Amino acid sequence: MISTRICSMVALGIFIAFWGAGNVALARSKDKPKPAEEKTDDGEKTGEEAPAGEDAGGGDAGGEAPAAEDTGGGGGGHGAPDGFGKNAKGAGGSPKAVSGGASAVVSAMKAGGNIQLAKGDYDVPYEDCLIKSNTTFDGGGATLWFPANNHNGRGVEINGTNVIFRNVRIRNAGDNLGFGSAHFKGTKDVLVENVTVSGSGDDGLSPAYDCKDITIRWTASLGSTRACFIKYGGTNVTIHHTILSHYFMRGPLIYGGSVDFRNNLVEHWGDWGSRTESGGKANFVNSTWRFEGFSGGKKDAAILTMGGSFYSSGNQFIGCSQRTEGSVNSPVVQAPPINGQTDAKTSLDAVLNETTGAGCMPRDAIDKAYLASKAKSVGGKTVPVGLQVEGTNRRGGGSSKDKK
Repeated sequence: MISTRICSMVALGIFIAFWGAGNVALARSKDKPKPAEEKTDDGEKTGEEAPAGEDAGGGDAGGEAPAAEDTGGGGGGHGAPDGFGKNAKGAGGSPKAVSGGASAVVSAMKAGGNIQLAKGDYDVPYEDCLIKSNTTFDGGGATLWFPANNHNGRGVEINGTNVIFRNVRIRNAGDNLGFGSAHFKGTKDVLVENVTVSGSGDDGLSPAYDCKDITIRWTASLGSTRACFIKYGGTNVTIHHTILSHYFMRGPLIYGGSVDFRNNLVEHWGDWGSRTESGGKANFVNSTWRFEGFSGGKKDAAILTMGGSFYSSGNQFIGCSQRTEGSVNSPVVQAPPINGQTDAKTSLDAVLNETTGAGCMPRDAIDKAYLASKAKSVGGKTVPVGLQVEGTNRRGGGSSKDKK
């Protein structure tokens, strides 16, 4: 009887020891954390049209990352850095509060470190505001307004490695958010989240110029002539839970690079939707392309290629269709997983959510006007710079005065 009790007590002790060790291990695991660009994108091969509707799809590379706590590198409740930009950690230490005028903002960007911007409107008098290596920039919901009559440069340019950039709006620059340039190549290990770019005279987002290991998530490019440009050696880019809306072309353009594109919304283009070109490769997974009542553009060109390849799985096409030329049956990019992957319909609701969706939250009146508009023309071969949607006023020339 005594020996039986002793055995039982020993067994119970072993169970408790293993259970405690397992929980300690779990807790520790949670603690771990241009040169001048050509503008000849009009020509395209015409492939066989795929029927509109949802592609049931199958398994794919990338997928969902295991649940992970935000270790300071993430933000907005989206967990730790993921995708190709998973190694972005940003700056350590306590955030440095920045307030005052645009000059203070520009100086803080150049100085780098852990930057916390005060919410407000900042009229930036010139372009090419540079972000250096080892920087965390939290815009705090602020809006950076660039001169609407000067589109020769980038609004904000990330020139370095190990950068986290979040929670800000950028409006009316030439290229609103660049990742390197002809003068600085090799931007690497970058996480961009909860950023809204709009009214760009050229590209809203430009992960190009030999940049690599970039994640753009929970972000929005609205009303830019070209939504997202991945070229000149830009590669290893993850884009997820992001909106590309009201643009002429490049939603995105993948020219020679590798992109994992999932749980996104692409809508209302003036020419074509998303394209691979010149050896570019992309996984298009669990995303939505829609073209509801929008005048202009090619409805059969939601996804296409000109000398590239793509894998399309689990996507839904509303009022449009993809072309089959260049489409393959298995993933063409072996990508790191992302946080919170869902099916296309669920992710559509998620990115459009008014308080927790894609872009700088909460959305302001201009953001909402873009996303509410379905039937506006893009006006031929160019999207009007700034805002082509009725009711979306813009500022210009560094002035605080709103104007049509």
